[in-house]
Amino acid sequence: NAKKSKFGIAVKNKLGNAVVRNHIKRQTRSIIDINRKLFQNDRDYIIMLRDDSVRAKYDELNNSFVDLLKGIKYDKK
Repeated sequence: NAKKSKFGIAVKNKLGNAVVRNHIKRQTRSIIDINRKLFQNDRDYIIMLRDDSVRAKYDELNNSFVDLLKGIKYDKK
């Protein structure tokens, strides 16, 4: 029985008002769903969005996210 990954998305209040923060979180959730195969199932993830993520286009966010995930080295259990 494989454990399913959980995701936490953190956005600082100073990145914008609630509408802006919710928009970037929705985009991030969409990117996670599209790239779910890049995650290990038995791990939990916390995604902290930085200032540049508010101004970035969806494709830029997706490409940065994929590059980041491909660069992660996992320790074997």
